[in-house]
Amino acid sequence: MKLPEKIRPMLAVAAEPFDSPAYLFELKWDGLRALAFLNGGTRLQSRNLREISAQYPELASLHRQVKKPGTILDGEIIALADGKPSFQRLTSRMHTTSPPGIRRGMRENPVLYVAFDLLYYDYRPLLQEPCEKRQELLQAILTPGDSLLVSTGLPEQGRKLFQLAAEQGLEGVMGKEKNSPYLPGKRSPFWKKIRVTRSAPFVICGYTTNPAGRRDLSALILGAYTGEGCGRVLLPCGLVGAGFSQEEIDHLLSLLRPLATDAPPFSTGVLPFSGGNLPSSGGDLSFSGDTLTTSGGNPASTASGLSLSRSGLSFPGGPSRKTGAGKPQVHWVRPELVCEVEYLEITASGQLRHPLYRGLRPETNPAACRLPVK
Repeated sequence: MKLPEKIRPMLAVAAEPFDSPAYLFELKWDGLRALAFLNGGTRLQSRNLREISAQYPELASLHRQVKKPGTILDGEIIALADGKPSFQRLTSRMHTTSPPGIRRGMRENPVLYVAFDLLYYDYRPLLQEPCEKRQELLQAILTPGDSLLVSTGLPEQGRKLFQLAAEQGLEGVMGKEKNSPYLPGKRSPFWKKIRVTRSAPFVICGYTTNPAGRRDLSALILGAYTGEGCGRVLLPCGLVGAGFSQEEIDHLLSLLRPLATDAPPFSTGVLPFSGGNLPSSGGDLSFSGDTLTTSGGNPASTASGLSLSRSGLSFPGGPSRKTGAGKPQVHWVRPELVCEVEYLEITASGQLRHPLYRGLRPETNPAACRLPVK
């Protein structure tokens, strides 16, 4: 008997906190989505169907913790910090593929697997079984251990679990309809993700344009102040490229274009960022592998580190790497406008994770935009 070689995981839609007797609620684990194929060995598959088993050797014996072979689990690989899932710690493992790096990662940032669904058991497909039945069977056939946790659903009380997640600084909650099937590769309202987000005002320090994508405004460049008096400095907080309507883009551009300036408004210094480089106003970006070239023709490493100067700076998740129809550009502005941005957390490098633009804050003085606490 054989198992499928690959399965695309089921996806959730965004929702607000809610209660419902028709749903089971569980924690959102803030890790790397992975399907575990357990059949005389352990094989791990990422959300985009990549084979990732070799990156996580400490999970190689998961198949010994299930009662029968022919099993496929859905779950997440997580790393812990102070007893809580830490995506920042996990990131170092996700991008490490060399044997020495993997061994070092196992020592410094060990991972575990959190199982939350059961797709096959004893070679029998369970995709059409109700979610509640799949979860009951999942609890019965697995033996948790140092490298394996089993997620437990809480009936009906989504708001209570969401409140607990927020109080503990966790990512959020998942709500799953009890009678729903598992729909591989489908984003379905049977599953609802409810994220704990934060919100803060940020100074708009510039914006990007991308001829190969959104030509008028791709993202806003954000900043916030730290320090007091003569020691006050404006630091970059990354980009926000989601949450704009065309009407809002047009309005923003009408306010930003008169504020154009040739140099970035940030204080000079060096910060540990990674990603695409943003040169001075009007400069072009082009990428080739791990090398970035600005319009001046000078290559700069994008592996790690931000050199913050009058000529440019780099951000994680910077502009698109597509170079065919045109190159992304950055346009600096004087730091006089403030916008509200919703985000999941502040990363170790001081950047916003999953930022979402919520609108301008004309009543807020830019100097009042303080660097959020991580």
